[in-house]
Amino acid sequence: NPFQHFIRRSRRVMTSTGRFFRNAVAIFYLRYAFSLSEGVDDGTNMRIMFGSCNKARHNQPFWPIILDHKPDAWIWMGDNIYADVRRPRSQLLPALRQALLSNLSFNDVFFIPGNASWMGELYQLQKANPGYARLRESGIPIMGTWDDHDFGVNDGDRTYPLRRESQQLLLDFLDEPADSPRRAQAGVHWFHRVAVPGAAGRCVGVALLDGRYHKTPYWSWPFRFTSRADDADFLGEEQWAWLDRTLRGSECEVNLIVSGLQVLPEGRWQGENWDRFPRARQRLLDVVLSSGARSPIILSGDVHFAELSQVSCRPRGADGSFKKVDLWEVTTSGMTHSWETAHKSMMPLFRLFMAAAPNRAQRGFPFTGLNVAVMDLKFSQSPDEPPRIESAILSVDGGRHLVTQLEGPRLPASSLGPWECEPALGKPSLLVIMATEFLFFVVVGSVMTLMFAAFTSPIWGVVLLAYYLAHRLRGARGGSGRLKQC
Repeated sequence: NPFQHFIRRSRRVMTSTGRFFRNAVAIFYLRYAFSLSEGVDDGTNMRIMFGSCNKARHNQPFWPIILDHKPDAWIWMGDNIYADVRRPRSQLLPALRQALLSNLSFNDVFFIPGNASWMGELYQLQKANPGYARLRESGIPIMGTWDDHDFGVNDGDRTYPLRRESQQLLLDFLDEPADSPRRAQAGVHWFHRVAVPGAAGRCVGVALLDGRYHKTPYWSWPFRFTSRADDADFLGEEQWAWLDRTLRGSECEVNLIVSGLQVLPEGRWQGENWDRFPRARQRLLDVVLSSGARSPIILSGDVHFAELSQVSCRPRGADGSFKKVDLWEVTTSGMTHSWETAHKSMMPLFRLFMAAAPNRAQRGFPFTGLNVAVMDLKFSQSPDEPPRIESAILSVDGGRHLVTQLEGPRLPASSLGPWECEPALGKPSLLVIMATEFLFFVVVGSVMTLMFAAFTSPIWGVVLLAYYLAHRLRGARGGSGRLKQC
């Protein structure tokens, strides 16, 4: 039967073709695996891991995973413990009245600042955690900075009365030597030079920023106004000078800039970030991109989810021959709690926020489970060639998410600037901005009315909403976006 003969021949051809493709795929993966292993013997591979938002009293599932990955360094990026506590409901209304009358920040309403004794107990509890103790005993370098909850109070700033004591407690936790200059300075900012294993003289620089010690006060959640005032700042002049000097003097082939708060996202009104102070954010971008530091990459935490952000930058007024450079930010947040685990009932609202007011620099949808990050670097034999950098977000089940090849800019030091950075998804349209503002008005109004109706009466929600609108408009006109601190 000619038809049956045709079917038999077709099956043989398909079988042979399938075998060919299977072999081709196997060869490809073998070559890929070999390419990844190149350089292991001569020590040109390196791995750095980092994380944030870790409650010392909670279950901490990531330490075995971190140890299994055998990193060459571990970076704490803030909220390493949670020292402040939420105010009891019975105290909310008196605290609110006091805040409105005395012009205190709203973090004084919802949170009770941590004290030195309590912070010290939490740091000792974290050190005693069996998994973290094994990491310390392994000899892996541990470094870090803080954010608000280990600084001592939610959305904390320079007005926190225990900031000096809190600084010493953090440095004790990080095993900073007693005679370290870091203990004598105002703030915990520091630069670490992490040597590339087996490659003498080559390194990865880690610039740890302190966005709390000198931070200009602003009203906390649910307001968090944007401030375009000239004096609105996160770092303070001494730290700005240190950062510019440090990055310009760095000889490392990769330079990681660690910020407790996100830097690249703009217009994200539901959380703290550098866009609260747009002029300070612009100054940071100018310092990083004009410094000549090779392959700068921003690392951040705080938000209880993981995210990748990318912007393309060029000096303002540069001619068309200047090729834009990409600047990346890797955000990992939620070692013990995240949106998916601690705020599961709020996930629909979270997705609404992300859709209505997206991070225009975002690459891929955020990962909302518990997470830490790993960065693998492969250095070539020549220091003049940029290393291959891959970042990934790790979940507790061993999954890898938001896996991305990164390449930081390699520019000579210059006085170019200010820099214009366009987010990966482009600038938002006027319609998107208007829709975002409207949604914010509806959400904030509903939240405040319901919240204070539960404790007092709906009139408090109306009063606070009116107060919010007045300050929002003031900030849009270039004011400070908050009342002047006494």
